[in-house]
Amino acid sequence: MLAPPWISIPPPAYGGIEQVVDLLATEFIRRGHTVTLFAAAESRSTAHVTTLLDRQHPDEIQMALYEAEHTARAFDDIDAAAADGHPYDIVHDHSGFTAFAFAGRLATPLVHTLHGPFTRETSAFYARNAGKASVLALSEYQRSQAPRQLDVVGVVHNPIIVEDFPFRADKDDYLLFIGRMNDDKGPHRAIAAARRAGMRLLLAGPVQPGQSEFFESEVEPHLDSEGIEYIGEVEKRSASSTPAPPPC
Repeated sequence: MLAPPWISIPPPAYGGIEQVVDLLATEFIRRGHTVTLFAAAESRSTAHVTTLLDRQHPDEIQMALYEAEHTARAFDDIDAAAADGHPYDIVHDHSGFTAFAFAGRLATPLVHTLHGPFTRETSAFYARNAGKASVLALSEYQRSQAPRQLDVVGVVHNPIIVEDFPFRADKDDYLLFIGRMNDDKGPHRAIAAARRAGMRLLLAGPVQPGQSEFFESEVEPHLDSEGIEYIGEVEKRSASSTPAPPPC
């Protein structure tokens, strides 16, 4: 499994892809598979972890320099395993565009999970490189948006451990949005919905590189102490630590 180079696994706070990779690796091992996880520095897993860069890069997300080096080193290790007579059966890529673009140079089959929406630019990219690897969609809608050239072999929804999110019939008096502060995730739509419902809203999540302008124009002007509050990135807490605010 090839994870992104930006954030460790499991993620200490926000890290949607990293959480997905962690859950998948754990379940693959539980089902009897042997898994090597290529991941960011300081990663921990029941899989065999190989870290490729000296440190994490949470503030350089999508910077080609680190993604390219991370992918190149992983591919070198995958080639070396094959040369030593211990090839991997398959590479499951979650790392981004670089691995998909260069998948054709690997002898080992690669399947790439689509972790983002199709846009005009990404659709063109996948259409041009379609023959290099198969892909997995996260939803039927995402699969329906794929360019016709792309080999979408199936839909695998993001995993979740349901027991970690217990139902509570007795709610607190606020709504909660958790996600990156960008247009795709839609904190501005959450604000509009909360205003219409007359409900208090807590916004939690990082403002990542390149998202400051959106945050300053679409989120910050609506913040006030009574109705809409931004609480930043929320760290994960273990069951033995102080409970997080109750779900709503």
